[in-house]
Parts: sequence; structure tokens; C-alpha cells
Amino acid sequence: MNALSAFFPAYKTRMRSTLSEIVSGESTPSRVMVVVILRKHGSLPMGTIAGYVGLPKSNITALVDDLEAEGVLRRRRDEADRRITHVELTSKGRAVCAREYDAYEESLAALFDALPAAERASMISGLERLTRLLRADDGDKAAAASPSRTIAAARSASAGRKSWRRGA
Repeated sequence: MNALSAFFPAYKTRMRSTLSEIVSGESTPSRVMVVVILRKHGSLPMGTIAGYVGLPKSNITALVDDLEAEGVLRRRRDEADRRITHVELTSKGRAVCAREYDAYEESLAALFDALPAAERASMISGLERLTRLLRADDGDKAAAASPSRTIAAARSASAGRKSWRRGA
């Protein structure tokens, strides 16, 4: 557990620093993240973007307002449900994303390239599995949706296997 507790703040600091170095003068790491998410996933509802970025919907609305005013993205009403607003990149947004996202990816890849191939593959596989569990996409939606159930399941599954808690 100590390893995870140390990893997340270090990773967050490193990625914020990296994003701050590569984004253009008018951009911020949060704005880059919105554009990157749209590049990866295509048109998305604003609530989904908020979930990916980890910011409240009100913050995403303000970011989208600014990026739309700059011509980086545009809003579009869902044809089936007009209450839903989708956001998509414009051609200018795709160009900004290519310039900034590629530099971010290269920086992240360099960090992972420092690991041996087998360790890197194992880590990526584990992170993908954790992401599915956190997003409740892994089939056990009840456990993933309830932190107390997830903790109880983890304790039950790890009975006798306490090494992860010591950071080993």
C-alpha cells in the first residue's frame, strides 16, 4: 500500500509538470486533458468528459466555453435526446491536440521505457484491470460501485496475502 500511496502523488506531480511544459501559452493541463480525451474517444457528452478529467461538470462547462470560443471544439445536441450536449473537436482542435498530445505521450512513454519490457507489460495489464474495476466495467458493477463492498472483497481475496500492503 505504501508504494501506491507514494506513486499517485509522484505521478500527478510529474504529469502536471510535463503538461505545463508542453502546452501552448493559452492552455492549461485541464484544457489539454479535455482535448486529448476528445481526440481519443471522439464526440462525448459533457458529463462523460467530466468523469474522464475528474473535474465537476461546472468546471468542464467553463473549459468547454473557453475552448469553443477559441474554435478548438464545438457543442452539438444529441439527436435522440436534446437534453444531452456532445462536444467534439474542430480541425483546429485536432491540430492543437496533435502538437500537444504527442509531446505528452512521448514524455509518458519515456517514463515507461525505463522499465524492463516484462515489468512494463505487467504494470500496464494491472492498470487496465484496475481502471475497469474503478469504472465498474468489469462485470462486478455492484462491488465496483460500492467502496465498502470493494474493500470487503479485497480483504477477503487477500487473506493471507498482505505483501502488497507493505509495498513489497
